[in-house]
Amino acid sequence: MDSPLENSPLYLKAKEIQLLVDTIIDVVYESELEFETEEEGKIIDENINYLIENSILIPAHIAALFPDNIHYDQKMENATLIRKAAKDIVEDATTIETFGFKDIEYLDVLRIEIDNFRILFAEWVKTFDPWDYNNHSSSTTF
Repeated sequence: MDSPLENSPLYLKAKEIQLLVDTIIDVVYESELEFETEEEGKIIDENINYLIENSILIPAHIAALFPDNIHYDQKMENATLIRKAAKDIVEDATTIETFGFKDIEYLDVLRIEIDNFRILFAEWVKTFDPWDYNNHSSSTTF
């Protein structure tokens, strides 16, 4: 039987984005990007690595928030990381495009899917109960 996580539209969209990023990375490796220096090549490699890392990070952080005993403060911390990862995916895709990635229709699809994810994400965050706050958190206090 499927778990609530596996039936979550947000989680399913995150996994779709992860698969899409994997496909884009394959196409990037098959294409010839334009870079003039070794440093530019390193920038492209870093962007590819960040794309992969962020596409993995999003569903992992969503999954971490599905147990019932997760409090509002923990949910908001993870939500911030999820939001940043989604934003970084778009920025890193743009950088790859800047270096001459010709198959931009893949990047356009990725941007559309990230926008669809943002809508689901915003609705999901609205479900967090701000009164379910963990006053005994082990994290550092400001």
